[in-house]
Amino acid sequence: MGAVENEITSAVKDFLNRHGGKMVRCQTGVLKVQTRFIRGAEAGTADLVGVFRGYPLAVECKTPIGKQSQTQQDWEHEWRGCGGLYCLAKSVDDVRWLLELPDRR
Repeated sequence: MGAVENEITSAVKDFLNRHGGKMVRCQTGVLKVQTRFIRGAEAGTADLVGVFRGYPLAVECKTPIGKQSQTQQDWEHEWRGCGGLYCLAKSVDDVRWLLELPDRR
C-alpha cells in the first residue's frame, strides 16, 4: 500500500470512528520477524473492518485510480453474503452515505 492509499485509509477510519463507528485497520500478508512468520488477515480482507452504528462494516480503500483485485472482490461477495455492509472508498466522501443509516445500537 502506497502513501496516498495510507492517507485515504487513515482519513476514512478517523471519519467513521468520529461518527459512531469502531473501525480497525487490517493488514494482510505475512511478516517475517527473525525466524518466525506472522500471518496477517486473509488475502482480500478489506482495509478497515468494524462496526458502524450497529452495522458490520468493511471498507476497502483505494487511490482515485485504484481497482479491487479479484481476491478483494471475492472477499466483498462473502462479506455481503453474511449480511455485512461493504464500501469501496477512494475518499471520505465515499463513506458519507453511512451517516444516513439509522442507529441500530
